[in-house]
Amino acid sequence: MHVIVIGCGRVGSSLAYQLYKEGNEVTVIDRSVTAFENLPADFEGRIVEGDALARDVLRRAEIENAEGLAAVTGSESINVVLAHVARSVFKLPNVVVRSFDPSWSRIHESFGVQAIGSARWDVQRMEEMLTQPSVRILFSRNNTSLAVYEFVVPKGWQDRNLQDALPESQYHVLWCSRAGLVIPLEDLQTLEQGDVIYLTANQEGIAKLRNRLSSNLEA
Repeated sequence: MHVIVIGCGRVGSSLAYQLYKEGNEVTVIDRSVTAFENLPADFEGRIVEGDALARDVLRRAEIENAEGLAAVTGSESINVVLAHVARSVFKLPNVVVRSFDPSWSRIHESFGVQAIGSARWDVQRMEEMLTQPSVRILFSRNNTSLAVYEFVVPKGWQDRNLQDALPESQYHVLWCSRAGLVIPLEDLQTLEQGDVIYLTANQEGIAKLRNRLSSNLEA
């Protein structure tokens, strides 16, 4: 997966390195050449020096071929603009921005990007949102490993029993949406492809679910 990280400070360099270690193709953009010194010595991704607000810089980073972008500069307004350009101009499917002020949440929502509050979220969660969109995190409370996730039921899970697919010992299903309508859990006998499941789970449970979905296992 080709991911662009804009901003090579503490968060950006950590995110870029984690993405690289996971086997992704990573390009880091920063206007300051000294910022790249934050990257570990064994980082072998690409670095692009320049202002990411300039389209030629984004094109040098091969944004047309990117599948995800994280705007994690120290400026809320710059992150918002970069996210908007990535989504509306270059049509990137996964865009994450670092946010400092909750009052910007409506703007992020209107642009269709996922905002990460720097005081409440960590690099691991950002990496998950960029590279593992099959199970998307919706909410996480500060200082807890418990979070709310959503995922779309794949074809291989068609007609499976809810409790067999998501046992209560590992997950707590909150609700299910089918064709835009909420289905009461007591009425949900079997799953259908395209159902959207909302659930809570800890990191270990979500890791197991992602492994099952990525490997297309039936059990």
